Amino acid sequence: MQGTKKTLNQNRGARNMAKLTQGSGSFLSNDRTCGNMDHPDQTLLDRAGMTGFLSENSPTAQLTVVANITAKADKIDPVKAELEKLIPLTRTEEGCINYDLHQDNENPALFMFYENWEFRELWQAHMGNKHLQDYMAATEGAVEEFTLNKMTQIA
Repeated sequence: MQGTKKTLNQNRGARNMAKLTQGSGSFLSNDRTCGNMDHPDQTLLDRAGMTGFLSENSPTAQLTVVANITAKADKIDPVKAELEKLIPLTRTEEGCINYDLHQDNENPALFMFYENWEFRELWQAHMGNKHLQDYMAATEGAVEEFTLNKMTQIA
């Protein structure tokens, strides 16, 4: 049953890809699912199409997240300001080990969050927080691409 759930989420994500890339930006994750970012009442996890994926993985392992955000060329400063607002709020969340924002030295439009969370379920709670919803609303139409990689340390 769990395998079916992931396949359904992947199919839903594939249907939404065209709409996302034509709209306010795209959201991709390393499990190749995506979601519809045009509906502000959905959680970020629903928008990313990751709810089925996350339920299939162990919630007790430490999670590393690498999120790449590419701002539109004329929106770099506003996107940067909104990303910086997330840092103090997120760092106080339960389970947040680190939440570090980086900006590419060659391409100022490219930002990267490097995050570590005690448990996957605490990161999931983070993804549903209001300050992330506020960020999404404030940067609508300003982000070219957002890629999320969920990783486990192996060495």
